[in-house]
Amino acid sequence: MKSIRSMAIAGLLALCIAAFVPNSFANDSTAGGALFKGKVSSVDATAQTVVINGQTYQVLRTSQIKKTDQPATINDLAVGVEVSGQYKRSAENRMEVLSMDIINQGSTVAVGGTTDATTSDSRSGFSGRVSKVDPAAKTVTIGDRTYQVLATSRLMRDSKPVAINDIKVGQQISGYYKTSAENKMEVLTADIGGRFTPAVGGTPNVPTTQAGASFSGRVIKIDPATQTIIVGRQTFQLLPTSTITMGNGNPATLAEVKAYQQVSGTYHKSVEGKMEILNLQIGGSATR
Repeated sequence: MKSIRSMAIAGLLALCIAAFVPNSFANDSTAGGALFKGKVSSVDATAQTVVINGQTYQVLRTSQIKKTDQPATINDLAVGVEVSGQYKRSAENRMEVLSMDIINQGSTVAVGGTTDATTSDSRSGFSGRVSKVDPAAKTVTIGDRTYQVLATSRLMRDSKPVAINDIKVGQQISGYYKTSAENKMEVLTADIGGRFTPAVGGTPNVPTTQAGASFSGRVIKIDPATQTIIVGRQTFQLLPTSTITMGNGNPATLAEVKAYQQVSGTYHKSVEGKMEILNLQIGGSATR
């Protein structure tokens, strides 16, 4: 009788314990995985791991990370960011990320790099034409600046991942980078286009990616005080990080932009709705 009673108590205790196991760990080894949600407390881009609520999750090449419904990478994560997603526990007992959504920037502390005026994190923008590609050194030169491509760099073309070997001289490319401790400009994301074909008549393309969209047209007005230019009917904001070049690729300043000149470039739209210039190329003459 005591044995039967002991077995019944043990079974009841097991059921009670099971009832209190969090759902996020209940079936985490199944194909569908389990859910997680919380704030990022640590990011290791080298090890491809992120710590959320004291748990360490492994990011894989197959992990699907999104930020505001756009593809993202581990480099888009920062301490304090709120995330949610699914993971699966591997045979090696690693909690491997299946999918992750960055749902709230919160009060973030950027991981590495230097903050610039174009973004709220550690990224700076770049844009221009490719002048050199070195697959062996994993570098891409845009104008006179050389950028380092890392294993974690997200290279995209037509919304599909590509490799450094797919980048060709003369292509238009834009994206974001961070400056490393060794002062290297390391590519975070890059959107690769074909031969540059800007929009006609000052009407900008819709900026569908964080890398920006193109614009082209004649300059109607320049305002050095507000650092703005009007191209066609659109007003564009110049930032300290905006790159201005002449048609031959030589660096230029806003003072060299004249009314009625033909210009082209790329921009992205800020959270305040401003069209902020990433790259501006001056071409043609100031003739009416």
